Amino acid sequence: MAPLTIQRYVQVARRPAFRRFWLGMMISRAGDAFTTVAVSWVVLSIAGPLQLGVVLLCFGLPRVVSGPIAGRVLDRPDPRLLLAADNAARGLFISVVPVLLWLHHLVVADLYGIAVASALCSAVTEVAEAAWCRGWWTTNTWRARTPCWRPTGNWPPLPGPWYPG
Repeated sequence: MAPLTIQRYVQVARRPAFRRFWLGMMISRAGDAFTTVAVSWVVLSIAGPLQLGVVLLCFGLPRVVSGPIAGRVLDRPDPRLLLAADNAARGLFISVVPVLLWLHHLVVADLYGIAVASALCSAVTEVAEAAWCRGWWTTNTWRARTPCWRPTGNWPPLPGPWYPG
């Protein structure tokens, strides 16, 4: 890793607000990954691969609709409250799955609804993450923003530093 890149990480990591944000987003992303694995496992155990594809589609497609709405909503109140509400709501939605499974009442249609509701909420996190990272640094420190995107997974296909222009 080049010394300049390490310097950028150090510059970004000095901000306490960024450290809290980064930790929260890493926990949220880990929860999303665990949810995907667990729900996939449940769907495959009670149904089949076709239903798994539909459930995964339900986790992704509603974001197309809710993303622009989340952008408008995040402009008004404190985004931290919306992020907390989004993650709490998604946690409650997903916590219904083991309860229904334990009661032997879980059907694939329930997972479709839970996935759609969770995806509608998750756009708040996606939009807020991008907006907050953009707002923390001036154009003079643009290059220091690159590490902001990498740990949270928004720009994983980028092979190197992201330069404006």
